[in-house]
Amino acid sequence: PTLQAEELAKCCMLLKKEGVHSAIESNASTLAFQSMIGKVDLLYADLKTLDCSIARERMAADISNVAENLKYAAAHQTEFILRIPVVRDVNTQESAQQQLVSFCKQLNRLRPDKPLEVELLRQHHLGAPKYEALGSDYKLLNTQVSSGKDILNFAEKLRCAGIAARYFI
Repeated sequence: PTLQAEELAKCCMLLKKEGVHSAIESNASTLAFQSMIGKVDLLYADLKTLDCSIARERMAADISNVAENLKYAAAHQTEFILRIPVVRDVNTQESAQQQLVSFCKQLNRLRPDKPLEVELLRQHHLGAPKYEALGSDYKLLNTQVSSGKDILNFAEKLRCAGIAARYFI
């Protein structure tokens, strides 16, 4: 939604005036992402990896702005939930999870009023038709879906680091 940030911000401000709760979900990759902070009531942001080469190879994604955008959101967005889809060979390895845990701890320290909320999600392939309709290659299509054990292990690492994580398996 942040590709249309200017229009979206106007809409959210009108909704706020009318007392309507607003929420968006974003991958936090655009330059305009930060302009939405504080204009929506609830912000969900997805984060699969902080490794630019893995993001480029496995998801054809440019994540160069993601870390700074998420830090800004953690510091300035009251209702903020970080969602981590657990994806085989993207963030199920020990080193990838430790990097994400460390980053979550950093985000948690930036929260002014309440702890960081983290949700671990099982990867799915529901986005495949969107990629097909856009004529894009869905790089994760043949990736085996992570197991419940993968998610529980990741949740335990977060818990040991002082980050409470909800998970859906």
